[in-house]
Amino acid sequence: MIMLDKKKAGLWIKIGAVVVALSFILTLMPALRSGDLGGFFSSIFKGSTGSSADTQAQAQIIQLKAKLDKSPKDKASWIGLGNAYFDTGKYQNAIAAYQKVLALDPTNYDVMTDMGVAYNALNQNDKALEIFKKVTGAKPDHAMAWFNLGVIYKSKNDVPNMKFAWERFLTLQPTGAQADNVRQELAAAK
Repeated sequence: MIMLDKKKAGLWIKIGAVVVALSFILTLMPALRSGDLGGFFSSIFKGSTGSSADTQAQAQIIQLKAKLDKSPKDKASWIGLGNAYFDTGKYQNAIAAYQKVLALDPTNYDVMTDMGVAYNALNQNDKALEIFKKVTGAKPDHAMAWFNLGVIYKSKNDVPNMKFAWERFLTLQPTGAQADNVRQELAAAK
């Protein structure tokens, strides 16, 4: 039978506890710097009830915020942050991130369209409509802006404008699942 020396075992347990504590603190550092401890802890404690995509998005938010603390004019990081917020249903935060991108690049029509979709998700359809009109006016070949413009018009029961927007979408993007769905919606509207 092997006997353990209680004094030596106690020392190893203490060292192990310190290593675990330091590992936890190092894991928290990005969240401490970004100020998003709530997101960090909610991603930990969600466990199996949260989706892995949501957990990944939360981790991405923490990483991007830490990166933006160092490089606040990094457009790609602002876009990524906005998209991660959008993916987690934090639409107001997504809009704020998209506004940062547009302050750096006012002609980023993809981001402007994403911001319009976020406004739509918040049921701020008039603001979304304004954005989609701006995008389609400045960049008439932006298929997704036309698609989303049709979505807004449909929600407002404005069938003539919905048809116009979606027909324009179909000329720009005639194939794919969205095009098929739009054709079905247009057929039902006749």
